[in-house]
Amino acid sequence: MSDHASAGRTAGTIPPAEFATNTGLELMLKILGGELPPAPISVLLGYYLAEASEGRAVFRGTPSQNHLNPSGSVHGGWAATL
Repeated sequence: MSDHASAGRTAGTIPPAEFATNTGLELMLKILGGELPPAPISVLLGYYLAEASEGRAVFRGTPSQNHLNPSGSVHGGWAATL
């Protein structure tokens, strides 16, 4: 992770009770605010939630050597995930 709100934070899963009492946007805002952890897959794939608002979520990331296919270009699955 780079210089963003998730840097240095431990990734994790969200307790089921949070899903029962919050909208998707509220959950995203809690992730941005540090109240909830970023998703473990975001660490693995090197991306992060950058902003969230009604009807919009922005994710940013930078691929690394771990995200290359055999031809040396970024694997399409990485881009499709974002």
